Amino acid sequence: MGQQLVFILAISTGLGTVVLRAAVALYNKMAGGSSSPNGVPELEFGKAMGIALVTHVVTIVTAFVVALVTSGEGKNSIIQLISYPVSLLVMAVMVSVTLPTSLGRAALVTLCYMLIGVLIVGGVIVIIVLGLD
Repeated sequence: MGQQLVFILAISTGLGTVVLRAAVALYNKMAGGSSSPNGVPELEFGKAMGIALVTHVVTIVTAFVVALVTSGEGKNSIIQLISYPVSLLVMAVMVSVTLPTSLGRAALVTLCYMLIGVLIVGGVIVIIVLGLD
């Protein structure tokens, strides 16, 4: 179980890093560029990886604690309902602290992160469904 968790954490951190950098680029595209007054500085790969790693670790710990509190029996929706917003808040705070930007802009970057994640999952689902015909 421990090796699987480390493997999943490594893969999710790598993917989260790429998606987070894309989210910053998307936000800057909407805000008029990273050098505009409303822009966010470009995120270096190492910082993005650190943010993704901390966010994923906090998500895992939160899910574990919620599972312990709720006895973990058929409570997956409750676990997700609590751990996902916590992880998004952690990501917004980490982006705000790591980059010289406000918490509001960091929250918008986090929303872009969510949007890109939903699009990726949707694309994978479409590929799977179309591939099964």
